[in-house]
Amino acid sequence: MIERSNPGGPYPSFVTIQVHAVNGVDQIQERSSSAQFFELATRTIQTYVLDSYRFTHATGTLRRVSGGLSPTHLQLAKAMLSVRDHDKVTLAALSQACGLSSGHFAREFKQSTGLPPHRWALKNKIAQAQDMLLCSSLTLQAIALACGFVNQSHLGRWFKRMTGTSPKAWQRQHLKVDGRRDAPGP
Repeated sequence: MIERSNPGGPYPSFVTIQVHAVNGVDQIQERSSSAQFFELATRTIQTYVLDSYRFTHATGTLRRVSGGLSPTHLQLAKAMLSVRDHDKVTLAALSQACGLSSGHFAREFKQSTGLPPHRWALKNKIAQAQDMLLCSSLTLQAIALACGFVNQSHLGRWFKRMTGTSPKAWQRQHLKVDGRRDAPGP
């Protein structure tokens, strides 16, 4: 029986879950001669815990997931949206990959991330452009294309809309603060 993190609380503590998972894995390992079976059982336990609970760092406890996509579906959707041509990834394709209706997927994705899928993808592309602005000597056009924007103007429009400043102004401001830029390779 799994003990609860607080006696009246409905959810087990993170440490309790870890202890039970490790004990279960040890028992499987002792009783199984097949390394493949052991790996499968271990991954099954890990997947169950990750899909069923979210760790709350502030309190050091796990809480049952209520709403939003499962971690597995969220990771899949984010991977699909992180491809260079995310604009070609449709809501129908995302929802089908997760086995959900389009409307339900869109609601659950937004509950999990705080943003609709394509807005999340755009924010991700802007973050990638910001990293490249700080750590590379590429031109804005090259950065725009590498991040999946149509051209430099397209990057500039969305960058300003999401950060409040142009890419070059943002770069100048952050290079003064950080003073970092990777040296070009040999």
